[in-house]
Amino acid sequence: MTRLLVGQLRGGKPALAAWLGADQRQRAIPFYVWDEEADFILSSMARGPICGLDQTFIAAAHVHLDEIARLTRSARARAIATAMAAEARADLMGFLGKVDMARLTALRTAMAKGDPAIPLTEQLIESTLIYAPFTRDDGGSAYAGNLRRETMMKVNFLTNLKAASRGGRSPKVLMKFGSNHLARGLSPTHVPSLGSFVAETALGMGKSVFNLRMICGPGTMQMLFDGTPYDCEADEFAPLAVALKPWLLGSGNTLFDMRPLREHPGLWKDWPAEAKEIVWSYDAVVVIGASGPSNFLAPLPKP
Repeated sequence: MTRLLVGQLRGGKPALAAWLGADQRQRAIPFYVWDEEADFILSSMARGPICGLDQTFIAAAHVHLDEIARLTRSARARAIATAMAAEARADLMGFLGKVDMARLTALRTAMAKGDPAIPLTEQLIESTLIYAPFTRDDGGSAYAGNLRRETMMKVNFLTNLKAASRGGRSPKVLMKFGSNHLARGLSPTHVPSLGSFVAETALGMGKSVFNLRMICGPGTMQMLFDGTPYDCEADEFAPLAVALKPWLLGSGNTLFDMRPLREHPGLWKDWPAEAKEIVWSYDAVVVIGASGPSNFLAPLPKP
């Protein structure tokens, strides 16, 4: 999906908007279906390779299955993938969460060794296993799904880092993820976090990591994947308000450096547990001042 995203953006945001607006792809590349996020990628494209680490998004199953049908050398696999892609189009947010795993296994089995569609097919199977605890009654534990996801991202990180390294020198890396993944220590989902893994990997290379959490402040809006804007202050800022609200700037964004606080725990011993946790989990926090929601590059069709 990252390859598709970057490829479309070489033609500018109008090209990406046109691609997203066709064939029900409006939500296919989280979170870069939003105008402001596309700007972020555009500003980064000239600086080096752009890589994705996460699992297949549930609303993009038809895009992946189309690509599998295009790439595979197996006529049987092509037929299976084409049929499944049609089903995925008819149930964008549901198909990948409930598809029979035996059908995905049959798709993979239909491919001979060396088939170029194998990596994408295996990624689709792994993503389905990650979703299973949250979409199926018999899908296993949420912990197992979260652990699989975090492990996948760690493996993908190392693979992409190795590919981007030249002459024994590794590149400077900028990562943009949900805060659960880039927390240090155990993530809020209780699995060893990607953020800790990256920090320890950097330590072994003689490098350092700085992690910054961005939080919705008072009056900040967020856009959901169903196109609903909402005030996100209650989700993120409310548990931290006792600690941070007295120090917010009158307007704009406020940056809090967490590192000095670690040396003086007595200053924040009465903070709520969630506020204490951010001191250890992030080097700094930005509370976003009043801001509007992101805008879909290709507006969602009306229900």
